[in-house]
Amino acid sequence: MLFRSLRILEATEVGLRRKASEADLAAHEAVLALNQLIGRPMDSLPGEIVVAATLPAPPPLKVLLAAAQTNNFDLRIRASELEQQGFRVSLAHNERWPTLRVGPQFSEENAGSQDRIVGMSISLPLPLWRNNASNIEAARARHVQAETLLNTTRRDIERRVASASRACEVRIDEMSRWHPDSIRKFQEAAELAARH
Repeated sequence: MLFRSLRILEATEVGLRRKASEADLAAHEAVLALNQLIGRPMDSLPGEIVVAATLPAPPPLKVLLAAAQTNNFDLRIRASELEQQGFRVSLAHNERWPTLRVGPQFSEENAGSQDRIVGMSISLPLPLWRNNASNIEAARARHVQAETLLNTTRRDIERRVASASRACEVRIDEMSRWHPDSIRKFQEAAELAARH
């Protein structure tokens, strides 16, 4: 019984040490992210962080949406996919007509007499027209699909930008109601918690 209780305590200790290691890694990740945001070297430890008493208002939603329309990577990819599908539709239209090949021709025979033939050759596949309607319709369907995907992505990004903008406004409004010495009190509470 004592042996079993000892094993349970050892297992609990291992679990708690793992949680402490995970917390240490999370704290280190937070320090790296903070250093990156404020422009410090990655290996520096955070010192006293000075927070502005008044935060600037976020840009208007129209400005943020315009920036998202021009700078968002997903939208740019979807726009290029739509452009490619447009090229494929025009290529499918172009493939309705046969490809004509024109080129020189030369042949020489040495059987009793020497015959040389120089000419021009034209080759084209039969039939002269292709009923390429199925390929054209498939290309158009892919074009419509790419257009729909672009519009869906655009709406999703607009929704996320509007949501993030509203969240930023709410947080700034909430922080504006803090007392001026709140940051110092939070720092003292964090130091007290760290000591305990």
